[in-house]
Amino acid sequence: MKSNAGQIDNYIARLRERGTHDSEGVFTVAGTRALGKLSSFLLPDKSDWLLKIVQSACAYQAPELHIKQTHRSTQVSFQVPEQIDLALFENAISSTSIPKQDTGMADLLSGLRAVGVGQERDWITRFTVGGESSFVTCVEGQLSSQRLRSEDAVPEGHSQVLLGVAYPASESGKIGGLIRFGEAVQNEHQVLLHRTRACPIPLYLDGRRIDDLCEPGLSNVLQSRAFLGFNSTDQPGYPPISIPGGLMGQARSESRDFFSQNPLLVSTQSGGAPAGSIQRWYYNYARREETGKSHVFLQSVPTPSRVHLVRRGVLVGRKNLGISHPISADVFLNADHLRSDLTGLQLEPNTEAVELAREGMRRSMDFLRSVESKLIEIESRPIGKDLWLYGGLGVLSLLSPWFALKAVTGAVSGIMIARAVKNDRRALRDCVNQLNDFFRLTSP
Repeated sequence: MKSNAGQIDNYIARLRERGTHDSEGVFTVAGTRALGKLSSFLLPDKSDWLLKIVQSACAYQAPELHIKQTHRSTQVSFQVPEQIDLALFENAISSTSIPKQDTGMADLLSGLRAVGVGQERDWITRFTVGGESSFVTCVEGQLSSQRLRSEDAVPEGHSQVLLGVAYPASESGKIGGLIRFGEAVQNEHQVLLHRTRACPIPLYLDGRRIDDLCEPGLSNVLQSRAFLGFNSTDQPGYPPISIPGGLMGQARSESRDFFSQNPLLVSTQSGGAPAGSIQRWYYNYARREETGKSHVFLQSVPTPSRVHLVRRGVLVGRKNLGISHPISADVFLNADHLRSDLTGLQLEPNTEAVELAREGMRRSMDFLRSVESKLIEIESRPIGKDLWLYGGLGVLSLLSPWFALKAVTGAVSGIMIARAVKNDRRALRDCVNQLNDFFRLTSP
């Protein structure tokens, strides 16, 4: 992907300078306006085109999927363990029909039509099969195609897909490899972080693997969440959900720190085999400070548990389970077999999904008891969380030439360490108490 990123950006820049593609192989879409209106109507949000590309890679069972954001474009790269019919793709992209028998192709076409013709963003895609490549470009809503001999090595019987979608001309992309300025680049980044974490194939965003089923952030100004961990359960008679490979990596980074961003405990099917449901568990709490006083007290926060439906690696629907408690769960179920809207991106969980999610929570009691045991083990060791911060402040104060400053800073550091440890131990004890309360509520 790295070697192609600059080439794709340069090619997009040349397309914009010329305004049109080379004359060889040029064709336009019949009824472009109607197709554009249809495409933009079918996908609820502008960034959803990228979700369709993720679904396409999952439908094709690609070994892995790479997405990169640059200054000019969002770029996608994946291999398909089969030979894609180049003529079929070229003919399908220029018509209003969808090859329903090929789910991967249908998802890919849906995304490309929406972003190219619907949003009028320029894009280029290259399919490589054997020694032949098909370049298809969309510039100002006009499509063109060109066949070339390819020197890129693609395994026999496989196909390679490269895609670059330019940001709107009035927007910037990723600046300096770190900062995202434009609306499109920010929205696409957020939609990937929030809706593709359950991807069943390895998914890399700017080189970082994100198929780990984690949330982008666990805390906000008003509430904190302790990440208790993941577990999976059987659901006989219901299509299984694939456990994301990145989640298995989380199992190797289990934390001994209650306040870490990593899960405290991970327990899934042996070898990462598909499961009936996957549960992600949290303890929800908040720290409150009494008005006019320095006293801080901890308050557990009842939070609704939810069921999430996953369709070809993308979250397509969710619903509260009617269970609100400081110990909460996000339950993930497979939705590939369920009927959805025409986009394949919106699906309301039905009664069966809600009941299956509740059953998954009930089947997780042994896992939560293991979490409780682990909390008791680490209860005496939360001091390390704040020792570096406040202890470091105290050490730096020793370098001061003024004795009074040393004394005051040292005393403040000691008080802050003791206060932080006390509050952290409160949170640990309350979490254990809330787990016991949750056991009583969910016991038959």
